[in-house]
Amino acid sequence: MFGGAKSYLDTSGSFLANIISKNGRNEVQILPLTKKQDSVVISSSGVKIELESDESVLDAFWTERTEQPAKKRAGRKRNQDSEEKEDSPSTAKLIVLLANGDIAVFAPGVDSLLSRISSDVKSSGIAYTENGSVWTYSREESKIYEFSLADSKLVKTTSNHQNISIARGIKYKGAKTTAKSVPIVIGHLSSLQLVDISKAKNNQILIDFKQPETNNKNSFSIIRQSDLNPENIFASKKNDNIIYVFNTAEPDSFTSLVASSEIQDIVIVSDETSKTEHVMAITADGVQVFNKTEDDEASPSALIKTSHQKSEILFSNIFRSEGFYGIWYDMNEPKISKISSEIGSGELVVRIDYVDKAENRSNNVFASKDSIQVPKEESINNLPAKTLFQQLSALLSSKPLNSTKIVSLCSSNDNSDNIKEVIKNFATSSSESSELILHLFEIVSNEVAKDPAKNTSLSVWLKWILLAHGGAIAKEPQQFENLKTLQSGLNNGIKLLPHLLALQGRLQLLKSQAQLRNSIASLDINSVQNEITEDNEEDEEEDIVYANGENDEDESEALSAEDHTQQEDEVEEDEEEEDGDDN
Repeated sequence: MFGGAKSYLDTSGSFLANIISKNGRNEVQILPLTKKQDSVVISSSGVKIELESDESVLDAFWTERTEQPAKKRAGRKRNQDSEEKEDSPSTAKLIVLLANGDIAVFAPGVDSLLSRISSDVKSSGIAYTENGSVWTYSREESKIYEFSLADSKLVKTTSNHQNISIARGIKYKGAKTTAKSVPIVIGHLSSLQLVDISKAKNNQILIDFKQPETNNKNSFSIIRQSDLNPENIFASKKNDNIIYVFNTAEPDSFTSLVASSEIQDIVIVSDETSKTEHVMAITADGVQVFNKTEDDEASPSALIKTSHQKSEILFSNIFRSEGFYGIWYDMNEPKISKISSEIGSGELVVRIDYVDKAENRSNNVFASKDSIQVPKEESINNLPAKTLFQQLSALLSSKPLNSTKIVSLCSSNDNSDNIKEVIKNFATSSSESSELILHLFEIVSNEVAKDPAKNTSLSVWLKWILLAHGGAIAKEPQQFENLKTLQSGLNNGIKLLPHLLALQGRLQLLKSQAQLRNSIASLDINSVQNEITEDNEEDEEEDIVYANGENDEDESEALSAEDHTQQEDEVEEDEEEEDGDDN
């Protein structure tokens, strides 16, 4: 299980799966990658599916094969839904393995779980997925399980005679394979094997690769296959700095690619056009690139770093799309930065758009190290409608557009009547007004889509833009992507609303409880003070000698005691007189 966030690129490079599994927050995000000018960006029109707090993610895997529909019984009439499912076009699917053993299936553009396979087996990771089947492996039980996506159930279990540390399906056609073979490379404590798991019970060993003689006694933890040269298998051990290059055609030998620090992941970046391939080791020191893999102990020829490498903002993934791009994380949010058109040799530092929180603590309300970062609010300074229209028109007409200034101007004006008047003026001012309003819509809609739950003046601007020019905007083909982005952002905001209301309710409950505790504490203090005051008053009353008869009870008690003593003395005198008379 990994913490934080991790990215998975599909094989076509069209979608980025961002998996968040940290502190009870489990979320699957499928984000489209789009080309904008000369770069690749993450589109905000992706989907975000929140899982339950106890559904942490172990592994994820992309597949582009359409699941085969379940076979129908003879004579059973198929309904319309099943026919539509069978005729569905092939599309990418994201297979996610949960810690409870269940397998969840997601698809791009679908903002909910596509299907789920409930399972009692405790898988450790996903090994392979093809033709509507998913193979997972268990480290503890040394078994591999096959699940059917169409039937949503476990269909086969095979056993391995050694412990399984890692398993990864590869493309392989050898003398011992058949059309039904499922070749998977399995890593053990110190060895690597290629096996066929298509058999009913036990895995058939196809290749035993030579064991590396190394001081690292850990098991293999990473396995990758070359795209251009499928016979090359790259593997690395846990807490190791060596990539071992095995060859299915020559299993008795291997070469080593030696990195300068511990390898966290291996990325193979290939280019079919130029027939070039780069083997990259993701490390804490940066991305170490190997251009030659035939040497016995090859060293990296290039090192790729970010401009915030010292702040531990590192590239966690690399891909190619008319150039090399790196994926890095700002908290749990994935970002993409272009590295270069080609990778040569030496050290390459890539400037990334990251704001170090430590450098901007002066803008924070709190000064402590672990304080909450409070976003800077735009101050409201409502301008007259005429002045506002003139300033906004000038900004929208400038080349190039300064989106930051436009957003700042709109955010500082929240008077609905003034905004309405400005938007109406764009419709009647000039022939170029339609182009200006489209620019304004694009900027405002993108800003609102980023955080639809945030209460800003931009929502008022968006309302009047759509009311006055919504029809014209909808007819513009170049605005389809902006409208789609806005719709996706608003839908995500609607999904977030119940959670915000629930959070507001909890905060109100906590506030009420705090007020109640303070009230009880205040009452207790007052009651104690009253008791102390009463006791002091009683003690003072006992010590007071009253001069005006207020303490008559004490005097009467004293007098009665004296009378009783006097009566006893008189009785004794009478008895003595009687004794004298008798004598």
